[in-house]
Amino acid sequence: MQELWEKLRHYEDKLSTSSKNSSKSPSSDGPKERAERKKLKALVAAVRLELNKVTRANGEN
Repeated sequence: MQELWEKLRHYEDKLSTSSKNSSKSPSSDGPKERAERKKLKALVAAVRLELNKVTRANGEN
């Protein structure tokens, strides 16, 4: 369970880095990358929701 939370944090950190908040050039945020970020964002939200359900059900934090 802890490993899944760590992976989720890694993906969230990856999502938080873009040309708007880092030293990356704007050209590095092309259409393909934006589409991948959108998919990753949806995946992270779904995984977070499921992990929260399991954590609450197990009484863990």
